[in-house]
Amino acid sequence: MPRVLSISEENWFAMADELAASGKEPTFRGLTALAKSRFGVSASFSTIQTLLDSWRRMGGGKRPTSGSASFAALIQKTAEPLYEQMLRDAADKFEPILIETEARASESDARAESAAAQLAATEKDRETLAIENTSLRAEVSRLQKSEAILSQRMDEARRESEHWQQALNAAEKRWAEGREDYLARLRAVEAHNALLLQARHDDINRYDNIITSIQKLREAT
Repeated sequence: MPRVLSISEENWFAMADELAASGKEPTFRGLTALAKSRFGVSASFSTIQTLLDSWRRMGGGKRPTSGSASFAALIQKTAEPLYEQMLRDAADKFEPILIETEARASESDARAESAAAQLAATEKDRETLAIENTSLRAEVSRLQKSEAILSQRMDEARRESEHWQQALNAAEKRWAEGREDYLARLRAVEAHNALLLQARHDDINRYDNIITSIQKLREAT
């Protein structure tokens, strides 16, 4: 709980007067900062807001600050019960709101921290994906170059295959033409050989006839 008992109402009013004299509107933040730096204490929003309301009702920075000590004591004695009741009413009214606000602020901070953690994780994932994307792009580029080289080699192989197919077709044509010529020559040789065989056969028959004739002449003599 904030400590406020070490600072009197007059001290709070004096600090409000100081802020007003410097041209600044006394606010919860201004009084809290001034009390923290000067007295090392603080107060709740409802407490300081009640003090500011009282300070404004008494005339703010233009309120009368002179008077006898007894008169001031009388004023303080008269106003203290009302002031304390006002503090209790303000606490009853604003403390739950402040507590709820602080709880919501804590929840918001927790959600903000969670969102920040998720954002950091998302950024890390994005960086990882960016690295993987760069790597994949490099791999795709490498594969495209390899594909271009392979396509070029396939074209060269296709042209070489067509060249050898043409050479094979020409060789088959020449072989077919040479085969027909060879067969024609072979048939001519076979026909010539057949004539030679027939002539030989005729010579043998004539020789046999001559021998037979000679033998018959010998027998006749």
